[in-house]
Amino acid sequence: MSTQLKQRHTKYPNPSSQLPRIWRRLNGHPKEQEEMTLYRVTDRLRRGRMAYVPGDRIVATVSAWLAELGAESALVDDLAQAVRAGNWPAAHSIAEYLSVEVEFVA
Repeated sequence: MSTQLKQRHTKYPNPSSQLPRIWRRLNGHPKEQEEMTLYRVTDRLRRGRMAYVPGDRIVATVSAWLAELGAESALVDDLAQAVRAGNWPAAHSIAEYLSVEVEFVA
């Protein structure tokens, strides 16, 4: 009786599904193209703290930073919506209130 474990081979429906997600994103894979836009979110209260995130992760990032301070704000959703819509005057105003900066990266 063998004590070796058998390797399971995962069956992927599409060969490109085997590629790492970051590779698909960097090379313009259609599955990853929607969220290719990256933003740099900087915490103005903690020097040097920043994160590069896609538009759908702005809320999670800023909310986590606020939670560390014991705070929460509904303006985080408004900030993310303004950024994704390209309404930079509103985004910068909301970001200033939340003590963060948001910049378009790529």
